Parts: sequence; C-alpha cells; structure tokens
Amino acid sequence: MGEWALFLLLSQVVFWSSIKYLVGVGLALLYLPVFQGWLYSTLGGFLGILMFVFVGDRIQNFLISRWPRLFSNSRFNKKNRFLVKIRQKGGLLVVSLLTPLILSIPLGCLFAVTFVQKRWKVIAYQSISLLLWSAFIFAGRYYLTKVLPI
Repeated sequence: MGEWALFLLLSQVVFWSSIKYLVGVGLALLYLPVFQGWLYSTLGGFLGILMFVFVGDRIQNFLISRWPRLFSNSRFNKKNRFLVKIRQKGGLLVVSLLTPLILSIPLGCLFAVTFVQKRWKVIAYQSISLLLWSAFIFAGRYYLTKVLPI
C-alpha cells in the first residue's frame, strides 16, 4: 500500500470513528493490523467525543435555527421514548455504554450533555466506554486471528 493510500485510509478510519464508531472500526478491521486499527479508531472516537461535547451545543443551535420546523415539534416517537427511558433508568452510565455502538458518538454526547452539566464527567464516561468497546472488539479480532488464521 502506498503512502497516500495509507494516509487516506487512516484519515477515513479516524473520521468515521469520530462520527459513527462501527464504520471506522469496520474499516480498521478490514484493512489495518490489529494494533494500528485499534489506535486510529480509538483516536477518532476520542476526537469525536471531545468535538461533540464542547462544540455540539453550537452545532445543535445552528441546526435548530436553520431548520426550526424540523425541531419545533415535540412529538413522541419510538426513538424519543427510547431515549427518555434510557435517561430515566440508567442515566449517564447507560448512555455512555450505548454510545459507541448503538447511539453514535454525536447523538450520545449531545444527549449526555443535556442532563449532566459537568462536561469533563461526560468525557470521562464516554472515553471509558469507548476504551472498553474497542478493547473488546480488537481483542476479539486478535484472538480470532491467532486461533483461526484469516
């Protein structure tokens, strides 16, 4: 693989991991060695967490001002009910555990910041969750390549 191709691949892994973690992990699992894939996908996840915790409210305000009709209705649908149930039952811990795989990093961070005022607490919980999920996924990949050579 050439230098530019590797640079573009690593950039895509970091970019996708910061927005939708599983897409970046999928790219990393397909095209990168285990440690390099873990490193760059986790780096992308951390960058996404930092960006959406600190700048997410500005993005959210811009979207609301740009498309007020889309955000003005407070309708309850299945997604809203699911998020309210998560908030009531588990709080920040459950939101953090679900963020990398199910909710996506932008949605999980924006949702967590709405009910926890301490941003560093949100970053800590989200980062620990990201590390746990990435260790689980890439340790599984490492174990499978040792037992079942791919």
